[in-house]
Amino acid sequence: MTTNYPWNFEPCSTEGALDPHNIPWQHACRGRKPQRPVVMGYGNTPQAAEDHAVREAHQQDAREV
Repeated sequence: MTTNYPWNFEPCSTEGALDPHNIPWQHACRGRKPQRPVVMGYGNTPQAAEDHAVREAHQQDAREV
């Protein structure tokens, strides 16, 4: 049986990521979980970036089921 670790979300650099209008995102959030790919979320506010990262994390979990 494997241990179900939680996702950890933290603000990070946007690393040059662009929105659909080719404008750099103002905020980014990284989601990490042991032995899983990192997910990134972007937004115009810190909360929007975290919400996007959480959605990406849920999608990553769903792909593994």
